[in-house]
Amino acid sequence: MQTRIRHARLWRYDMTRTGICCSLVAILSLASCSTTTQDVAQPQHLVVTSIVGTVKAWKTEDKKKDVRSGFKLEEHWTVQTSGEDALCQMQTPSGSVIKISGNTTLRLSELYKDNKLAVEKTGLELVAGKILVKARTLSGDDSFSVRTKTAVAGVRGTRFIVAYDDEKGTQVAVESGKVAVGQPVAVVLPAGMTNASREIMTALERSTEVVVAPNETIKVTLADNQATQKAVETVVTETLTSGTAVKPEEIRAAVVQIQAKLETAPITRPAKRTLTDADVEIKNDFVAVQALTVTELAPPTGTPATNASGKTDGSTNKPATNATQKAPVVTQQPQIIKRDKEDVNPEERF
Repeated sequence: MQTRIRHARLWRYDMTRTGICCSLVAILSLASCSTTTQDVAQPQHLVVTSIVGTVKAWKTEDKKKDVRSGFKLEEHWTVQTSGEDALCQMQTPSGSVIKISGNTTLRLSELYKDNKLAVEKTGLELVAGKILVKARTLSGDDSFSVRTKTAVAGVRGTRFIVAYDDEKGTQVAVESGKVAVGQPVAVVLPAGMTNASREIMTALERSTEVVVAPNETIKVTLADNQATQKAVETVVTETLTSGTAVKPEEIRAAVVQIQAKLETAPITRPAKRTLTDADVEIKNDFVAVQALTVTELAPPTGTPATNASGKTDGSTNKPATNATQKAPVVTQQPQIIKRDKEDVNPEERF
């Protein structure tokens, strides 16, 4: 009898100890996941630093908000300036500055930051109008791109201008640095390659790129897109079949093969040209893009600002309603971004 009681007590002790251990493991796992979510992958914001005229922003068009200085705009939001004189200037936390001209609609398609990997990705979609960009020098796997219906502009650290019109197409002009201007493509891939569709589409777009240097401009029209699309479809059809590229190594080999064929394919790439004194408007835009400066909002005065979600943010003062009211304080020195023992200066160029 005593033996049975002793065994029962030992069994209860073991079960209790096991339960405590399992609980500790679960708590530690949750803490680890929480830390990873907060400290590693974070949504990026674009902070509005100044406005002139009427500026609206929305995630769903039926809930448009008036934009003021201090707003934090989130991924998938759209910003719109109404009127030729309207302006909106904003920046990423790490120091890239974007100035939206009048009568312009800009969608924030990708705003992402991974603190652990020190990776920042900014993707803008210019629906209509013009933007002036002063992008900080990127490092590692960082990316900054501007997409329109007819072109994709990717940069590493530069000052440039992108304008889009449904009739005229896309125009990119570079004041400093270099911009790789490619064209969007869409092809139907064979079965078994859907998992690699993004990798393949990116490779196809890069195969259409033209590098635009300082004091150069390029225009990409819908007619250019149609010719490029036809050439890319032909190469893909000739290279890939339904039984091709199922394994990762086969997919990589297929992508390399496609890129090699596209180099000699009859793709009429838009010709870039050097700017002349006749390009008065672009020259004036160059002066404006040179003047873009990383700004810092004035310290709080007790009234929290409102972000794009409608929530208060105690980090800034009450947002100004127009450019004549209290302006942000200009940062005198370029912002330095710490990245794994490397200092990246937004003023550095190619």
